[in-house]
Amino acid sequence: MYVGRVWVINHWANAVYLPLKNFKGHIIGAIGFESPEENLREAKFLLATGDIQQIILYATILIVLASIMVTYIIANKLTKPLHELSKSMQEVNQGNLEQGVKIKSYDEINELAKTFNIMVRYLRKQIIKREQEIIKEYQEKTKRKKGN
Repeated sequence: MYVGRVWVINHWANAVYLPLKNFKGHIIGAIGFESPEENLREAKFLLATGDIQQIILYATILIVLASIMVTYIIANKLTKPLHELSKSMQEVNQGNLEQGVKIKSYDEINELAKTFNIMVRYLRKQIIKREQEIIKEYQEKTKRKKGN
């Protein structure tokens, strides 16, 4: 622990600093308080009792847990539309051209879904067109055979 005067930006101040150590005992940082002379003893007492270290520990744990939750939510929000798109692509690969994908977002994934839906509609039209051509060719062959 350091107790004394320090130069802070543009003035001298009384300060108390306590090293923060990891589980191996290595110093990984410090926490300090700038204080007028009358509050210096109180700040020193708080640091000495470890209350501040407990508060920092609990705050750090809380921040880490909140970060994990936020990361999970964001990851789900990003991957859910991709899973839906992937499932639709597998359906189309199996021959189901009635499959479309509805994604409610306004980003690149939505653009990809729109392009996929356009592609499926185009394939559907091409298949219908080809079926009509085959039917027409069959009818023409049938007419020629009847005509001979």
